[in-house]
Amino acid sequence: MEVNTYVLGPRRLFIEVYNAFELSMKELGHKVNRINEGFLKGGTRKWGDKEWENEVHGWPYITEGINIFMVGSASILKDERSKLPKNSVNILYNFEQTRIHNSERFDYIFSIFEHFIDNIYCPLGWSPVYESNLTVNEEDIDVLYLGKDIYNKYKDIITNNIAYDEERNDMILRSKINVIFERWPMYRFPTLRYLLIACKKKFVLSEEHPSYDRIIPGKHVFVSRNIRDDIGYWLKEKDKRWEFANSAYDSLKHSCNYTGFLNDALKRLNI
Repeated sequence: MEVNTYVLGPRRLFIEVYNAFELSMKELGHKVNRINEGFLKGGTRKWGDKEWENEVHGWPYITEGINIFMVGSASILKDERSKLPKNSVNILYNFEQTRIHNSERFDYIFSIFEHFIDNIYCPLGWSPVYESNLTVNEEDIDVLYLGKDIYNKYKDIITNNIAYDEERNDMILRSKINVIFERWPMYRFPTLRYLLIACKKKFVLSEEHPSYDRIIPGKHVFVSRNIRDDIGYWLKEKDKRWEFANSAYDSLKHSCNYTGFLNDALKRLNI
């Protein structure tokens, strides 16, 4: 199979997902043509205390064949579906937990979240792309939360930062404990954020969530009912943290492999 990919959305937020997809497709014997990368409609994006201008590349020229539109937010396609070619197979690969209305122009919808009536579920999983070649000499950050904000009651014990690429990887590796919080009630367990940490063999502590996708509480992630008490305990237990993180990594690699998930999803395509 030969597919054309169109990366529509903030590149820096999802670049690892794009790269993991391409690597797994190649492992499965498929050819991937990345036609464009990074599309936004303009205006200003604000995240925490950081603000930047969106790049505007315009709607890309769409080739014939099997087209996969990889989007960080399906809402950016609201006014653009009419430009999808009718003589091609058009697949939407949605990375956010949002409903897509009026999606009749798409032949298939891949989704990492099961929020659609007619979709092919393709969850994220372990990929070597999420690992890191960086080495650190010291775990000098006790507790790290990668994100916009944290609850005020935890700011005295948790470091939070918005970082990307190597800066983010460095902070993850330097942290004794990486914490995951539920940002909004509508969101399920943030699988991508988890994988960016756990695939580096780092310990992940999460507050209780209603769903964990294919991530098993107690096996892949430690689920806390008392954040302060559990942080205090795990900070003292270096060997147990290491054992838990390495066991979680090994299990993810064998039972939650992204190439396997993608292969299962592709088998459901009638093309």
